[in-house]
Amino acid sequence: MHRRSIRPRSFARFSDLKSTWFTGHSEMVAGLAAAAAALLGLDPTACATVHCAGLLHDIGRVGVPTGIWDLPRALSTTERDRVRFHSWETERILTTTPLFDPVARIAAAAHERDDA
Repeated sequence: MHRRSIRPRSFARFSDLKSTWFTGHSEMVAGLAAAAAALLGLDPTACATVHCAGLLHDIGRVGVPTGIWDLPRALSTTERDRVRFHSWETERILTTTPLFDPVARIAAAAHERDDA
């Protein structure tokens, strides 16, 4: 099955449902990342890979309790750690299928990580 046939945009929209603040975030990141890749002279296949990684870069949000994203206060240390952990979750989720393995490390690198 080709990567396009599984609709990474659907996964992006699903992960963006974790908070109203995230609506459209993953699609905007994907567009900016693909545009940057094109400006750097990457070939169309690489640009498409970067776009897909941008769409999927926050799929790990599903591993963070929904309420944490919308707390009206500063996050506790534990809550902040859970939020930071979503990059690791992104990579873990994407590497479970060969379909997304080519974009897993790119997607997971979208956020700063101490363990990367």
